[in-house]
Amino acid sequence: MSRIATFIVILFLLILILAGAWWWLFFEKGTTPVDTNTSPRPQAFTPLNPTSPIPQQPTGTSTTPVEQGTTSVDVFVPKKIRKLYATPVAFGISASSTASSSNVFFVDRGTGHIYNMDIEAEKPTKISNTTILRVFESIFDTKTKNVVLRYIKEGSDIITTVFAPINTDIRAKNATNNIQEVVLSPKGDRLFSLEKTNAGAVGYISKIDGSSKVLVFESPFYEWLATWPEEGVVAVTTKASYLRPGFLFFINTKTGASQKILGPIYGLTTNVSKDAKKVLYSDALNGTLSTKVLNLTDSSITSALFQTMPEKCVWSALKKTSMYCAVPNEPYKNMPDAWYKGLVDGVDQLWHLDTATNSTNKISNLLEDTDTLIDAVNPTLDPNELALFFINNYDLSLWSLDLRE
Repeated sequence: MSRIATFIVILFLLILILAGAWWWLFFEKGTTPVDTNTSPRPQAFTPLNPTSPIPQQPTGTSTTPVEQGTTSVDVFVPKKIRKLYATPVAFGISASSTASSSNVFFVDRGTGHIYNMDIEAEKPTKISNTTILRVFESIFDTKTKNVVLRYIKEGSDIITTVFAPINTDIRAKNATNNIQEVVLSPKGDRLFSLEKTNAGAVGYISKIDGSSKVLVFESPFYEWLATWPEEGVVAVTTKASYLRPGFLFFINTKTGASQKILGPIYGLTTNVSKDAKKVLYSDALNGTLSTKVLNLTDSSITSALFQTMPEKCVWSALKKTSMYCAVPNEPYKNMPDAWYKGLVDGVDQLWHLDTATNSTNKISNLLEDTDTLIDAVNPTLDPNELALFFINNYDLSLWSLDLRE
């Protein structure tokens, strides 16, 4: 074969090879399936793996693209569990409900502005514009016509308590600096307040504006926590520590007579049912938490099927033997002192407990459902119990869990 013929053959083969390569690159390669399982996935954060990256905090809402002709529009879609308000809120939220929905009243901790938000709404509605800095607690009456605001005066540690009607412009009817604790009656028309004195503490029942005070409680100790579970009963519990015994007393709101219910119990913390017939309480033996239920009808005591702080629970008003609780994934240590001092934080699940049958069911694993670390506190139910509201103790954001099926 001549050199020219050989050259032609080689050139022809090169052209065939290049054509095949071009065909594979632009056609065959584009149709080759890609194995997505071979790429590494980001490692999820768990309490047992603190070196893992913490997931991004969700906004609590989602958007779904909807095609309208040729235009794509984002439509707000509420989640079953969602963050309602990202900015820190004051403790003491108040919920109301209609036949089909539920909403919550709350106070922005930084500004003191009052808001109302439906669980299906995209944004809250501002009710008041009066700025009150450093509000840490709010108490709304049942009709949300009046509010008690407790704030720390700037540049001091003095706690001021303000009683005021709810309007765009908040104007205080009364204010005082010596109240240590204040709680609302079940009907929402009276207050029980604890005041520190040189001799200990005194407790008064007053109108919603703080007037017409009647003395119903005196104690040589001043460190008390109060609740008003039932119209005729105010419950006062000594502030807890596993280093000292605690007590729970019931105060008769008509006569002022007191009755010891529990104690002495080390590390005692309590949560009394809406009819004052049961008490969820925790004790601490060597800093180890144990949660129990006291039935005051027959004085029986049963162990709860989980360990949590009673403050992380809320009793049902519709079914007075049941409650909802935020339960940490892992047991706390050195309790309750470590939790009160902020040395431990929970990674919570939400559970429902029926104390009549001692049965439980989990309604949410908050970390899995939200990709957010949540230590749930201040749980609150609306009157129709359509939703459970709570505050995340990590950042004081406000959340809701829709309980409707």
